[in-house]
Amino acid sequence: MGPQLKILSQAGRRHWKAPLVRLLLTGWILAALAPLHAEVTVFARGQVRLPVIVAAQAAPEERAAAEELARVLGAMSGFDWAVRTEVGSEAGIFVGRTRAAARALPALRPAADLLRPQASEIGPDGFRICTLGERVFLEGATPEATAFAVSWLLQRHGGVRWYAPGAVGEVIPRRTEWTLPELSVAREPAYVSREISGVDGAWARRNGLGSRIEYSHSLTHVFPPELGRTHPEWFPLIQGRRLIPATKSDFNWQPDLVRPEVADWAAEQAVAAFGREPGRASFSLGMNDSVRFDQGAATQAAVTPLRYFRGMPDYSPLVFGFMNRAAAALARTRTDKYLGCLAYFWCEDTPSFPVHPQVIPYVTTDRTQFYDPLYRAADYALMARWSRSGVRAFGLWEYAYGSAYVVPRVPHAMLAEAVREGWWRGARGYMADTTPHWGFDAYKMWMLAQLLWEPERTTAELEDDFFRGWYGPAAEPMRRFFARCEALWMAQQGPPWWIKYYRQQDQTLLFPPEVCRELRAMLTAAEAAAKVEGGPSLASTDVEAGEAGRGPVGPWPSNKEQGTRGEIPKRARGSERGGKAASTLQAQGRSQSKIGNPQSKIVWRSRVGRLR
Repeated sequence: MGPQLKILSQAGRRHWKAPLVRLLLTGWILAALAPLHAEVTVFARGQVRLPVIVAAQAAPEERAAAEELARVLGAMSGFDWAVRTEVGSEAGIFVGRTRAAARALPALRPAADLLRPQASEIGPDGFRICTLGERVFLEGATPEATAFAVSWLLQRHGGVRWYAPGAVGEVIPRRTEWTLPELSVAREPAYVSREISGVDGAWARRNGLGSRIEYSHSLTHVFPPELGRTHPEWFPLIQGRRLIPATKSDFNWQPDLVRPEVADWAAEQAVAAFGREPGRASFSLGMNDSVRFDQGAATQAAVTPLRYFRGMPDYSPLVFGFMNRAAAALARTRTDKYLGCLAYFWCEDTPSFPVHPQVIPYVTTDRTQFYDPLYRAADYALMARWSRSGVRAFGLWEYAYGSAYVVPRVPHAMLAEAVREGWWRGARGYMADTTPHWGFDAYKMWMLAQLLWEPERTTAELEDDFFRGWYGPAAEPMRRFFARCEALWMAQQGPPWWIKYYRQQDQTLLFPPEVCRELRAMLTAAEAAAKVEGGPSLASTDVEAGEAGRGPVGPWPSNKEQGTRGEIPKRARGSERGGKAASTLQAQGRSQSKIGNPQSKIVWRSRVGRLR
């Protein structure tokens, strides 16, 4: 991190403490209400001391959280652990809003405004955990947040982990007893909206992911084709003719965004949605996944003189002029709700005018390209501009793939740094577009999920936790494996571009045969280390990668360019490099893919009854 980034980060760390002060004050109030009890025993000496209890009218999300807690406690202790319905103020772990919690503790007040919580409020994904005598209270600000309280308690005080989806990724230490310290905790995530695409729902929930901001491609739904019969002028003029889509699945167009009545209609749809769902915090007006903008005179005037950003036409004045008009219309009746959108492709940069505070743009950048220091500095400058643009918050859209790559795409340090720097600059939403290949991406996914709650956690702390917990005695050779892969990615030459090497065959040139042999030796050492006397069984998942001319995630992709007639290409912009690679792959392909899948034979399988 360069000197300027360090200075900003230090200032940001002071800013990061601000919401925690409010939470700590809440915790002190709760502590003052409790009699002094140093600790409380959950189970010991073959006995269940604290059953899991829910209210008779518990919300489905609260009951599911209670059942998850009972399942894990049963696996941890070896006992059957039923969920009971509340009957009084008996000893137990009370999950969700119960009568006992209502009598003992002040009610949690979820923030009415997602981005402007008052001193007495907590965010909708916040929770509290409090011990009072022989009772433990786990309660979310909303029913769905109660699951986060359960996961936090199990991870922080029970040593439980969910490193990857399914049984192989779950760590539940077996115990003969479990005693909790006195607790008076209130927590909420740093990022109010936290998403990673392509991951298992249970894994996401257990690791604290949850969506609160809507922002993605949506205008094809806000302006359905049937509007073309009554308002054809709302649709784009393309080569002198109105383009009215035949179906909602046709996304290759944008409405005529310069028209005031188009923004008014969009705001009306948002107001109606908030009326139907009072708990909804935002409504998406994200552009369709297309660069087919209207070509009429008014649109041309809105983007003249034409600027360029990252090599593309800059239509931010058009897009955010539309967003401002829609937000101003929304603000006439709702000042506590937001319109999400995308700062994407032809509208990534800030416009020259202030953006309405009720707009939340998600800034799309492939931050795996931070191997280029100029690109990295430019993206942080873009974040800084968005923080000064007038919005109350913005989001980050990250291209953290994933399964489109046959080599490890693991610039862990840069992805972690972007989460931290984004938060310090005002980002409060995060989306990682991923579809992970878990053999390569498990640490990347788990690390991102942790940082979205606590950006201040260090890389060393997270790596120690993951590699020791996931790989067990094979931790050190696997650390070296991923460190070497990360160094190779960060040492690449040439200009950066959006999702570079996406489905491109020549990505394998980053890992020449001699490096693949070095990496294979590390995996062999890890496999040997995992075969310890008396240790757990090893995971058996995918067959070893590289057989029959296959990469770790499947057959080599086609070179054929996707995307025609104006839609955004589904692969990287930039030079077509597959032709250069084709002759090389015949000679090197088998060696390249022989890196192998680090999940295939090395994972230290988590089993109930075995300590990690």
